[in-house]
Amino acid sequence: MEIVSGNYQLRIETERYLAHAQQIEIQGYGKAQQLDINLQPAWASVSISSQPVGAEVLVDGRVAGHTPLLTDILQGRHEIRLTRPGFKPVTVMQSVDAGSDITLDPVQLEPVDGQLIVSSTPAGASITLDGLFQGSTPMTLNLVANTPHTLQLSKAGYSLAKQPVTLEPDDVRSIEVRLTAEYGTVFLTTQPADVALQIDGDRSDQSSGRLRLTTRSIR
Repeated sequence: MEIVSGNYQLRIETERYLAHAQQIEIQGYGKAQQLDINLQPAWASVSISSQPVGAEVLVDGRVAGHTPLLTDILQGRHEIRLTRPGFKPVTVMQSVDAGSDITLDPVQLEPVDGQLIVSSTPAGASITLDGLFQGSTPMTLNLVANTPHTLQLSKAGYSLAKQPVTLEPDDVRSIEVRLTAEYGTVFLTTQPADVALQIDGDRSDQSSGRLRLTTRSIR
């Protein structure tokens, strides 16, 4: 390039390299001058691993490869997302400095949850999963896959129902539990003997003697 003598600001830019800027002095008078400039990479090498291996790696939404992976990522803050069929995706936000290689901590992928659809006869039974109350039937529960769980259903007047459950990743299973009524015996004597007896608002055929009642609060 032919440039008039004087002082100039020189700036060089290209993809994937750091921009270079410097002051230059052009001597003029037809004298040839030469500049040799080595541009510095604007990326760093990033090592990404996962357990299990074979997870697809997306950097800012673009597929970069599969774990274990060594890839060049431009400087800046990036979204690194790992996906694998049957496992929950994991997203890592990572800042990259040009020239500073990084080894990320191994990413532990968790199996996707299974779904358990729980119903009971009668409905309205309380659901406890691994000792924690979840709600009442009917209800759909998300269960950590490949892990043994204990399901319990309870309802006043019925025996406790307990059942072990283990689901595969992405498994959807329906379960219906028939609760067994639980009874107790009450011996009742009234004076006079011919009084009208109501149990929970319903008239009873008996006014005294032996009554077989479900094990719950009765009025």
